[in-house]
Amino acid sequence: MSIAFNASYPVLDGNVERVFARLFNVDRPVKERSTRTLLWKTAKELIPEGNARCFNQSLMELGATICLPKRPDCDRCPVVTFCESHKLGLNDKRPVVTPGKRTTAIHVVVGIFPAANRKLINLLKFPSIS
Repeated sequence: MSIAFNASYPVLDGNVERVFARLFNVDRPVKERSTRTLLWKTAKELIPEGNARCFNQSLMELGATICLPKRPDCDRCPVVTFCESHKLGLNDKRPVVTPGKRTTAIHVVVGIFPAANRKLINLLKFPSIS
């Protein structure tokens, strides 16, 4: 809506999440429901009246080209003077990411012998259940 019609709707993609997490030094995982609610509210409040299209595109572009995930280019950032994470030296710690689920590989060997009408299943490694 904001890009096509310049309507005052916020955008909150991964790039904008990262920009806001650093700009406002958000110290909780950005994917948590309460954090996302806060980010959506903030994004909505910051949209300049009549200029949603440029504002949202600028945020997305800032996250895609300067406020990068691993190596933010703070020297080129147009909002670095407002960036709380940069002031605190925490820009490499933001955004806070939710730890992924731990997975355990299970290796299985399956053999089907149609002539003998037999099936063989052998678990080579079975994870402990905790």
